[in-house]
Amino acid sequence: SRDRERAHLAAADVSVRGVSGALKVESASGDVTISGAPTEVTARTTRGDLTIETTSGVVSARSVSGTVTVKGVHGKASVESVSGDCVLHGGDFSEAEMRSVSGEIDFEGGLVGQGSFEFKTHSGEVSLRLPAATSADFELRSFNIRSLRPQHQLSGRALLSGRSDVETGPVCPK
Repeated sequence: SRDRERAHLAAADVSVRGVSGALKVESASGDVTISGAPTEVTARTTRGDLTIETTSGVVSARSVSGTVTVKGVHGKASVESVSGDCVLHGGDFSEAEMRSVSGEIDFEGGLVGQGSFEFKTHSGEVSLRLPAATSADFELRSFNIRSLRPQHQLSGRALLSGRSDVETGPVCPK
């Protein structure tokens, strides 16, 4: 396998596996599926779902119209869809960014270091599943925050802004 693999397609479903270097896949229309252990993944599709199951340390995945699902990764991840859900499940992350205009955000993993972690959606739900030992400051902004219910006690601060229809679970100051 070469150090960098690329694929540019106009209208087709794409499935890539077995790449060990950096990988870049772009598709105008069609579902994209990537698996294996590339060192870095950059994947984009305009219309279609994007599914990545890899142990990569750096992933950037974007779809204009479709669900983006990334599993098994760690390190740095950016997951974005304009009109679809964004799912990121993995190990420990030093940076994570998830954005959707009209879809849900679903994150499961650890947050390490002083990295940047952003989870944004305009009209979807946000679900963050973090390890019990997580220590962080949380800033939550919404036009309508319905609930904040940690499954375990987190250490850090929670700052909530938005309409006050909020249930809160235990969040303790550092």
